[in-house]
Amino acid sequence: MREVQVQSYNQTFKLDIAINRLEREGEETVYYEGNVAYLGDISVAHAYQSLPAQGYELVLGQVHPKVFETVMDAQQQQLSEYHREGYLIVKVSKLPPPGIFTRKCRFILC
Repeated sequence: MREVQVQSYNQTFKLDIAINRLEREGEETVYYEGNVAYLGDISVAHAYQSLPAQGYELVLGQVHPKVFETVMDAQQQQLSEYHREGYLIVKVSKLPPPGIFTRKCRFILC
C-alpha cells in the first residue's frame, strides 16, 4: 500500500505498508494469512501487487474494554461487530490450551 495517511502525535504523514500474504490450507478451506512486513518508504521496492492508497487513512485498532472469562465467551459476544467498531484485541482471563485459535483468529488474545 503506497502513501497511506497516518495520524500520530497530532501530526499527519504518509507512509508505505508492505504486507506479506500467504495462502494457507485449513481442514476444509483455503484462507489467506497476512502480516505487516515493513512500514516506511518502500519506493524502491517491487511487489506482486501494489495498491495506491492516496486518500486512505490508517486507523489504529483498539483494545475492547470488557474482559471475557474465556475465548468462547468472547466469541458469543459478536466479535465481528466488535471488529467493525474498531476493536482488534479482546482480553480473556483464561487463555485456551496451546494450539487453539492460532490460525483463523481475527483478534489478538491477551
